[in-house]
Amino acid sequence: MLADEVESEIHFMKTYRILKWDELIKLNDDRKSLNQKITLGLATKEELMKQIKVELNMLDTCQLKIDQEMKENDTEYINTEILTILSNRINDMYNSMFLLFPVEKTSLSEYIEFCSNNTLFITKCSNMLDTLMSRYHSDPEVHITAATYEFDDRNDVESARKFFAEGLKYHKNCSSLILEKINAILAQHKENDEGMRTVKFNFRKNLKNINIKIAKANSKTTKEKLIEEKQKILNNYKTCEKSIQRGLSDLYEQLDNI
Repeated sequence: MLADEVESEIHFMKTYRILKWDELIKLNDDRKSLNQKITLGLATKEELMKQIKVELNMLDTCQLKIDQEMKENDTEYINTEILTILSNRINDMYNSMFLLFPVEKTSLSEYIEFCSNNTLFITKCSNMLDTLMSRYHSDPEVHITAATYEFDDRNDVESARKFFAEGLKYHKNCSSLILEKINAILAQHKENDEGMRTVKFNFRKNLKNINIKIAKANSKTTKEKLIEEKQKILNNYKTCEKSIQRGLSDLYEQLDNI
């Protein structure tokens, strides 16, 4: 932790009476002790989780104090650097824990909740998930949790599909994993209804125009080229319309075969 960050944190804690001086000294001593254990590889998962909870509670307390000050003093500006400092520390502690210990659904879910509540770390969380999911495949629930986060919180369909696909690669007979992927595809299909309406409108418009051109064609060669173009329009539309249904059919068949 940088010296200016320590100074900024102490200033905030004293100014808004978050902690007494002796409490702040103990907090920093506990942090230093844990950091030494992490460096030496002696920290336990329980110690890391305990300190993460302390930091999360501190983050919540500081956020509430900032909200209170802004409301009571009718101001839109207050120095929120403390939130960045605490969030960075929490993120780093999760990173240390995932490097030192196997990933479990509970700890991963808690980390994702932290990321969801702290939008500054959406990118950091997503990057870490990529690393985590490339290393751990023992629990299909971990894949579901990661994919659901990408789909629901980040609206990143491609990352969600990647995590579902990785999960099914290692747990092809996991019914809950298949069902969650089906639900995600259905949800995406529902969200894309407006887009499909646009596709259908453009398809009908293009088909009408190409039929008019074919009817007016003066030569056999021109007419054949236009017919080929019409077939491409038809094929593209069929591909677009059937792609989601095809994906669902494959998953339903996989589910039936379990």
